[in-house]
Order: sequence, then C-alpha cells, then structure tokens
Amino acid sequence: MTYPPGIGATIPTSIGFRMNMHYLNTGATPIQGQDRITMSVARSGVVTMHAGTIFYQQISIQIPATGQPYTATASCNVAQDVNLLSADSHMHKRATAFVATASGQTLYQTNLWADPTLTVYTPPIHLASGTPITWSCTYVNETSSPLTFGESAASNVMCIYQGTFYPVADVNNPILNCAQ
Repeated sequence: MTYPPGIGATIPTSIGFRMNMHYLNTGATPIQGQDRITMSVARSGVVTMHAGTIFYQQISIQIPATGQPYTATASCNVAQDVNLLSADSHMHKRATAFVATASGQTLYQTNLWADPTLTVYTPPIHLASGTPITWSCTYVNETSSPLTFGESAASNVMCIYQGTFYPVADVNNPILNCAQ
C-alpha cells in the first residue's frame, strides 16, 4: 500500500516488523513460498502524520462440528479517532464469508479465505473514538471435532480484521489491538 502524501508508518524497535504468512500445500510435492515487501525511509520533514495498524482477532473462536454454516462475531471499540486508509481480513480454509462493519457501514466483505483483496478507502473513512467495529467469519466445519483458533490453515480457524489508519496517537505504540 502506498500512503497518501504526508503520511508514513513508524516501526518502533520495541515492536519491530512481522509478516505472518500461511501456506497450505495440497499436493505431495514440496513447495517453496516467497513474499516480498519494499519499505522506504522518508526524507526528513516529509511525514507529518503517522499511520498505524488495527489488528482485531477472535482468539476464543470455536466452530462446532455440525457441517452447517456457523458465524462467529466479535466487536471492539476503536481507542482513538481514526481515518481508515485500508482494510482486509484473515481466515482459514473452511471459511466461506467475512464481513466487518462500523456504524451500519460495511468496511470490508469477502468470500475468499485465501488471498483476500485489500480494500483502499479514497477518501479515508473517519471513525470517532469509541466506535465499535464488528467483524464476523462464517465457517463450515465438516470434521468430527470443533475447530479452534490456531496457526494451521488446514486444521484451525482464525477470524481477523486488519486495517491501516492515521493519525497514530502514540508513535511508540502504532497498533490498535483487540483480542476476544
């Protein structure tokens, strides 16, 4: 994502930078995954506002083994005024739908568990401090056991709403986290 003029992200050394990638090899032959990111250091005085990340996840998610669609929903309030620049989702293999809303407005929606498309807001969407973001994932569990939160795209589930916003209130802590 390219930020609008005057906006840049600070990556504090206390937090660092992390890419969380999942690969699911459905074949018998080993595969090699590759990801790439390009970052640039801004010239002095170019950045007037800092961008941050919203990372809302359902860590207590549990999908019953019914073979029927089951929707898990959570909600968290934004901790400060934000201008949303972008949003996307993260789900695992058995997911069939994702939707995130705020104040009756759909922020993000997809039926793709793998490689969901990033939505970029032009203009950014303003959310006042305290506004709840509600996000839901629908899964179909055809196994014989409940599916729970975990790293395996094949045998676990995740339901994560991610967004990029500005301005960051505290450049030493540019992430708005919520785990339910």
